Amino acid sequence: KKINPLSLDFESKKSDSLKAFEDPIMTVNFLHEELKKISSTNDTDLKNLLNVINRTYDAEKMLKMIIGKDWENQEIEKKEELIIVFKKYISKNYLKRFSKIDDVSFRSEKKEKISSELFLVRSNLIIKQEKISIDYLLSLQNNVWKIFDVLLDGSISEIATKKSEFRIFIKEKEIDSLIDALKRFNSQVLS
Repeated sequence: KKINPLSLDFESKKSDSLKAFEDPIMTVNFLHEELKKISSTNDTDLKNLLNVINRTYDAEKMLKMIIGKDWENQEIEKKEELIIVFKKYISKNYLKRFSKIDDVSFRSEKKEKISSELFLVRSNLIIKQEKISIDYLLSLQNNVWKIFDVLLDGSISEIATKKSEFRIFIKEKEIDSLIDALKRFNSQVLS
């Protein structure tokens, strides 16, 4: 059975589900399907969205890029805790944004190979006939493509934005303070 990279079969067997992520467009479309569901049904099931973020995002790579060289100096337990809190942060942000928008659709335009282990997937978010460019940078992780940066309008990097937002914690090397700040945000959004 040949898989069409621009559509998803959610009823696939478990063995097929990993195949879907062998193509970067499939990873992006899997995320988009969940975001459309949040928008159309106002489904704010955090646990379900967290599962989607776990399957589609490389939160550790994102955090390494956001925090920089100090990432390597952190304790393993602190890194793991920050990754968990950050994934919840990503999920809560998506829930906050997409539960307030009706009539959302996405169009994955094309994928561009940057290197053997990096792809850019260009897509558009369409809200009431308004088109917003959203591009995803994906890297290969254990033969599965995962998102590690999102570019809004082709230039506003999620990594750069978070680096700026988290700057005070990164500069002060206060990973515990960053974890606490993200936990506070997570407890306030859609609780």
